[in-house]
Amino acid sequence: MNGMKKFKRYTLVTLLMVLVLGSGLSLPAEEKKDEKAQLQEAAVNALLHMDKEKAVPVLEKILKTSTDPKLREKAIFILSQQDSTKALPILKDLALNDADMKVRAKAVFWLSQMNLDASIDVLLDVYNKTADSKLKEKLVFAFSQHDSDKAFNRLSDIAQHDSDEKLKQKAVFWLSQSSRKEAVTILKKLLESDPSQKVREKALFALSQRSGDEAVPMLLDIARSNKDIELRKKAVFWLGQSNNDKALDGLIQLYADEKNQELREKLLFGFSQNSSDKAFNKLKDIARTDPDEKIKEKAIFWLGQTGKAEVVTLLKEVIADKKAHIDLRKKALFSISQMSAGVSVPILVGIAKSNDDIELRKKAIFWLGQSGSPEALKVLEELSNEK
Repeated sequence: MNGMKKFKRYTLVTLLMVLVLGSGLSLPAEEKKDEKAQLQEAAVNALLHMDKEKAVPVLEKILKTSTDPKLREKAIFILSQQDSTKALPILKDLALNDADMKVRAKAVFWLSQMNLDASIDVLLDVYNKTADSKLKEKLVFAFSQHDSDKAFNRLSDIAQHDSDEKLKQKAVFWLSQSSRKEAVTILKKLLESDPSQKVREKALFALSQRSGDEAVPMLLDIARSNKDIELRKKAVFWLGQSNNDKALDGLIQLYADEKNQELREKLLFGFSQNSSDKAFNKLKDIARTDPDEKIKEKAIFWLGQTGKAEVVTLLKEVIADKKAHIDLRKKALFSISQMSAGVSVPILVGIAKSNDDIELRKKAIFWLGQSGSPEALKVLEELSNEK
């Protein structure tokens, strides 16, 4: 009875070989090609459920003899699912030597997914031996998929020392996805000392992706005192995107202390990205009291983008303030013109008809013309026929 079972197993393996490799079959007609491909794929899929010792040699032969890219990719997948050490040298050879780049990349990917400790050693060896930068990018991702110290250390080494800057950036990104505390130390080191601006910016982004309690203090420190103004501005940007209370408090304090015009403008944008009343009130305070007219204009612009009803009152106050700089009053007028016709047109009509400043009246008339409102058309007709 056992002999019969053994005979049936070998018969099935032989049948699979025939189906996949075409041994002993005559070439099918053109209309049968799709049917043959389906049978071949079904045969390869069936190998997933067979004994590893029997399936691996069949898969290896398929990979060596088949010219069908889809079938070979399927065979790589099935091979990786065997979790057999015998599959490792086959996948390694494919990764290093196969003529098809897609096959090489697939071999690397599935090596990273195998539940074998030895697979990381294979991946490390492939990285050391290949000169293909595209394949190395796939390997960097593969290292990020392993929890082992070997994989993390290699990823860290690439981020800090690899001669290929693009690979360094890729490694930095994947370090951002690591839960290890050592990743933060490496990212901070890169941020402080890497000679490449792009790598430093990637490291900053990576830090911004950490949890709020961890990222905010680091980003605030960079925003306050980093020697690179571009990194400071980017830190402010990511703090503004966090919608975090501690981040907002830090940005408000930084605004009070900061003298750099560009950074102050970035801080305004940061306030505009925060949905809290505290951020909104800060923008209002800047629009009303800041001594820098350009900064006040920026604050008014961002307030106008909020769409809040109470902004209208502030903008009308600015337009009516004869002591305010004309550019600031124009900016407030522009912000009103961008609101819904029901809100903006009545205000523009009033300014067009009776404001004390001719420049503001002309601007109001221009924006009425842009509104397409019947009421605006009526006013424009009246003004154009005024005696």
